[in-house]
Amino acid sequence: MSASHLSDAARRLFTLYRKSSPVHEASAIRCGETADILSHIHKPGVELAIWERSLPDDFDRWLENLDPDLLPDGRLLLPANEVTRGIIRLFEDAGTPEGAMRDFLQQDIETLAHLFMKIMRSDVLDIRLETVRTDACWKFHRDHVPARLLCSYRGLGTEWVIPEASSAAIAAQKEYTGPRQQLPRHAAGLFKGCCADSGNGIVHRSPAIADSGEVRLLLCLNLPSASSPALWKGARSD
Repeated sequence: MSASHLSDAARRLFTLYRKSSPVHEASAIRCGETADILSHIHKPGVELAIWERSLPDDFDRWLENLDPDLLPDGRLLLPANEVTRGIIRLFEDAGTPEGAMRDFLQQDIETLAHLFMKIMRSDVLDIRLETVRTDACWKFHRDHVPARLLCSYRGLGTEWVIPEASSAAIAAQKEYTGPRQQLPRHAAGLFKGCCADSGNGIVHRSPAIADSGEVRLLLCLNLPSASSPALWKGARSD
């Protein structure tokens, strides 16, 4: 992760959460505290790779206290050379206040975006930043994509179940009482979808937050698809 173009304050934040640890291996789930764990998604039998990480407390407090109306919210289809400008545009359109914290968030999103493109061998990215106030995708489901990266910067993370519980979760939906897991805030989860070579995919859903007052900021990264917006050209319409 490069911090070359950040301000000094943002660069100090940027270096606080770098750390390394052993990789935790299971048959279908791989978890680790370095970014290279995400590349394990290509290993046979792996359905979910999780980069377990913690971002700085100062950043977390800033984002938690930010007016939800100022959170970036939008979707763009970006070529690799427009990722930075596209993310900046999402911040500008939302009116997210400038400063070290916004710089840090921007750089972190860029890092995940370029990691995703490298791992998925694509030079185009479908990026969505979503401000979530409801239960959103409350049903247990598999994504109809080869793979999708999810990261909750604010609020609760995505809930998921181990492959052995997939059928039960899909069948029971809200009545499901079996074991479930949850991505920690800031963790990056690379989920295989049912269009992957394995044909399986991790069953997951959005956490229930309706009427709680909680607001989530969710990053979703996909490969280009028929549902993607038109390729972003970077020109303003105003």
